[in-house]
Amino acid sequence: MNGDLLNDGLNLMAYGMGTVFAFLALLVIATSIMSFVIGKLYPASLTDSSKTSSQYHGIDPQIISAIMPAIKLHRSKHK
Repeated sequence: MNGDLLNDGLNLMAYGMGTVFAFLALLVIATSIMSFVIGKLYPASLTDSSKTSSQYHGIDPQIISAIMPAIKLHRSKHK
Protein backbone atom coordinates (compact mmCIF):
# COMPACT_ATOMS: atom_id res chain seq x y z
CA MET A 1 0.00 0.00 0.00
CA ASN A 2 2.70 2.48 0.99
CA GLY A 3 4.85 1.44 -1.97
CA ASP A 4 2.07 2.28 -4.42
CA LEU A 5 1.47 5.66 -2.83
CA LEU A 6 5.21 6.42 -2.92
CA ASN A 7 5.45 5.38 -6.58
CA ASP A 8 2.43 7.51 -7.46
CA GLY A 9 4.00 10.47 -5.69
CA LEU A 10 7.32 10.00 -7.48
CA ASN A 11 5.57 9.68 -10.86
CA LEU A 12 3.56 12.83 -10.23
CA MET A 13 6.72 14.67 -9.21
CA ALA A 14 8.59 13.49 -12.31
CA TYR A 15 5.76 14.52 -14.66
CA GLY A 16 5.41 17.89 -12.96
CA MET A 17 9.12 18.67 -13.02
CA GLY A 18 9.38 17.43 -16.61
CA THR A 19 6.51 19.68 -17.66
CA VAL A 20 8.06 22.72 -15.99
CA PHE A 21 11.47 21.96 -17.51
CA ALA A 22 9.97 21.56 -21.00
CA PHE A 23 8.04 24.82 -20.68
CA LEU A 24 11.12 26.74 -19.51
CA ALA A 25 13.24 25.24 -22.30
CA LEU A 26 10.66 26.32 -24.88
CA LEU A 27 10.55 29.77 -23.30
CA VAL A 28 14.34 30.13 -23.62
CA ILE A 29 14.24 28.97 -27.25
CA ALA A 30 11.39 31.34 -28.11
CA THR A 31 13.15 34.27 -26.44
CA SER A 32 16.37 33.50 -28.31
CA ILE A 33 14.54 33.33 -31.64
CA MET A 34 12.73 36.60 -30.98
CA SER A 35 15.99 38.29 -30.00
CA PHE A 36 17.65 37.04 -33.19
CA VAL A 37 14.76 38.24 -35.38
CA ILE A 38 14.66 41.69 -33.76
CA GLY A 39 18.44 41.95 -34.15
CA LYS A 40 18.12 41.22 -37.87
CA LEU A 41 15.18 43.59 -38.40
CA TYR A 42 16.68 46.49 -36.45
CA PRO A 43 20.48 46.21 -36.68
CA ALA A 44 21.07 49.82 -35.60
CA SER A 45 22.50 50.30 -32.16
CA LEU A 46 20.17 51.47 -29.42
CA THR A 47 22.56 54.23 -28.47
CA ASP A 48 24.26 56.63 -30.82
CA SER A 49 27.94 57.13 -30.09
CA SER A 50 27.79 60.69 -31.47
CA LYS A 51 25.74 61.89 -28.49
CA THR A 52 27.32 64.65 -26.53
CA SER A 53 27.61 64.67 -22.79
CA SER A 54 25.10 67.54 -22.63
CA GLN A 55 22.38 64.96 -23.26
CA TYR A 56 23.21 63.22 -19.99
CA HIS A 57 21.77 65.59 -17.42
CA GLY A 58 23.24 65.49 -13.96
CA ILE A 59 26.01 63.00 -14.73
CA ASP A 60 29.64 63.98 -14.36
CA PRO A 61 31.34 64.18 -17.81
CA GLN A 62 34.35 62.27 -16.44
CA ILE A 63 32.10 59.35 -15.53
CA ILE A 64 30.56 59.38 -19.01
CA SER A 65 33.99 59.50 -20.64
CA ALA A 66 35.00 56.44 -18.59
CA ILE A 67 31.83 54.43 -19.23
CA MET A 68 31.49 54.97 -23.00
CA PRO A 69 34.74 53.14 -23.98
CA ALA A 70 33.82 50.27 -21.66
CA ILE A 71 30.46 49.91 -23.38
CA LYS A 72 32.11 49.99 -26.82
CA LEU A 73 34.62 47.34 -25.74
CA HIS A 74 31.86 45.12 -24.35
CA ARG A 75 29.78 45.43 -27.52
CA SER A 76 32.77 44.71 -29.76
CA LYS A 77 33.45 41.48 -27.85
CA HIS A 78 29.84 40.27 -28.03
CA LYS A 79 28.98 40.78 -31.69
